[in-house]
Amino acid sequence: MMVSDTKKISIDRKDETILLLDGECALCNRLALFLSPRIRKRKQVKFIAIESSEGRELIQSFPKKLRDLDTIYFLDGSKIHFYSSAVLRCLGLLHWHYVLLVPFLWIVPSPLRDIFYRVVARYRRKIFGQSVSCTFANLNEARNKEV
Repeated sequence: MMVSDTKKISIDRKDETILLLDGECALCNRLALFLSPRIRKRKQVKFIAIESSEGRELIQSFPKKLRDLDTIYFLDGSKIHFYSSAVLRCLGLLHWHYVLLVPFLWIVPSPLRDIFYRVVARYRRKIFGQSVSCTFANLNEARNKEV
């Protein structure tokens, strides 16, 4: 079954930008560590581990076919982005020199981007290992202190 990589939903957090990541995945932790200092100052992004109670509660509010995807989720207003679309949305939050990459990456058709994304997602723990602890809570606190 093919699922579009963006869905509209109604969630309570319409004014928040949320990035749901696998808290036990070393690649996801590294992604969060990479993104956090590079996000433009006026952008507020909350990092949440999928395994956390808050993450599970959010995912339960998603349409049924989106709940069990092996992906990161990027919530922007009432839209859920996943697979490669979520990664491109993350790039769009960064400083200008990263944002320049986005139009070129959007040119690549979504099914091709998603194939690459799914291969990396499937083998991420074998390649990058597992993280002992989730760093997202510390990143959220640090970003809140900067503002």
